[in-house]
Amino acid sequence: MADSSTPPARTGAATDSATAKKLAARDRAVAIRVAAIAPLRNSCIIEHRANSSLVSLGIELCHCFARANSFNDERMMSIEFRWGMECGSLSLDSRWNCVHMGSHLHKMFDGGLWCMVPSLETLEAYDTATNEDLESEAKALHERNEVTRGKKLMEVMKAHDIRIDIDAAPKYHVYSLLAFNKEMAKTPIIRYKKEIPRKKADISIHTFPYHQRNRKNLQITSHLHPKFVILSLGQQLAKEDHITATIRAQAHVSPAFDQHLKLVTSLYTRWTKKLTKEQRDDTIFPKFIPTPVAQSKYDREGPSYHPRAKSGMSDDPGSRPRTRSVSRRELGRTPSPMGNIPRVSPEVEDGQEDGEKTDGECDEGSDVEWEEDDHHVEQQGEDEGDDDVEEQGEEEGDDDVEEQEQEEVGAPFPEGGNANDADYEAASSPIQLEKAGKVRAWGQGIKRDASFMMSNSSDSKSPPFPSSPTGPIESVGHAEVAVIEDSSRRGRSPAKKKVRSSAN
Repeated sequence: MADSSTPPARTGAATDSATAKKLAARDRAVAIRVAAIAPLRNSCIIEHRANSSLVSLGIELCHCFARANSFNDERMMSIEFRWGMECGSLSLDSRWNCVHMGSHLHKMFDGGLWCMVPSLETLEAYDTATNEDLESEAKALHERNEVTRGKKLMEVMKAHDIRIDIDAAPKYHVYSLLAFNKEMAKTPIIRYKKEIPRKKADISIHTFPYHQRNRKNLQITSHLHPKFVILSLGQQLAKEDHITATIRAQAHVSPAFDQHLKLVTSLYTRWTKKLTKEQRDDTIFPKFIPTPVAQSKYDREGPSYHPRAKSGMSDDPGSRPRTRSVSRRELGRTPSPMGNIPRVSPEVEDGQEDGEKTDGECDEGSDVEWEEDDHHVEQQGEDEGDDDVEEQGEEEGDDDVEEQEQEEVGAPFPEGGNANDADYEAASSPIQLEKAGKVRAWGQGIKRDASFMMSNSSDSKSPPFPSSPTGPIESVGHAEVAVIEDSSRRGRSPAKKKVRSSAN
């Protein structure tokens, strides 16, 4: 499949970090739909260079009217109203708004260095229909004080739809390539006549301003709908500092395309005019109710955004109307098995907001076997007189091993030096313990009752001592003591440990 990564937004679009992440992830089926209807399949519409499904050849999927416009709800609603559509139904991921082109041409198109221009006949038909709609709406408001919506433009646009269900219907439109910026002179257009050119006759080279032999601008055959081409060009012309009067005065632009650009500017201005409060009313401008994805996958274009929810609207994503700038990333995300975990805002220093589940709460109930083992350990601790097992495990654990060693026996090695035999012998000298005294088994995090051990060896002089890092100690024997059966509690070593005591 051709590359379906999201292309960069046009210059001037809302692409700051705060809003860019809200842009809907594009459906991968868009590239399939475009290739199915485009005259050149997934080849570049300018160079006619063939694409590849195995490796990237630098041919990308391009949106004619940039999908970053989905951020602007006011503009999108104005366009939908004027085109006779329902609120929230316009998809900028429509196959009629997407084409394939080389990455360098794609970048220059997004920057407004060149554009596609519809025929003068098409522009005049759209202009006439738009005027009729505006006049009928103004008349109804003046005579009957009634807000209406004209339908003439919608009828004209439908006449330019490509009917894929009728074989005899036209399958493409023709546009003229118009270059604005002189910097494009550095980029000749090489048009391929064959998929794999093997001689000079298999290609044709066109230089700025890209005229054909008959002095006519390079023609582009595409399935793109004229309404999206008009929006794209109109948005560029609306930036006076972008396409200046000097650029428009170039010999290849004026006077040949003066009337074209004038009509495009007029149409874009009227199509994007801000709606009044009365025009936004649901009775005039109803909200769109989405169709199932299964019905719109290949024959219809699913909407590419969801309008902001009104106050009082249910928080359930299924109850919201489809919108422009949110899709799978926000509302179609697979639910978390740990439940709804609130997001953490960047302003929260500790990374956790009030009401958010902690790691412990998220893990609660997920490790049943740990709970069973804990219960077993606690019960056995009671049988052996170890009342402090649970408390000791929670308060100290294995993290306090080093500290316990220092408390019980003292540092086995002097500070600032390495261990030797004399040092070790001094460290392991007999230590008197009271018969009722209690000692701790190192590294276990569990208190042991010393009286039980002392009853078996009343003359014992040395406390339990761990394995030495310097090797075994021959004078230290082993005494079997009661053990806690297999404890799998986190933070504790397995049970059945032997505690060493001094030999007689």
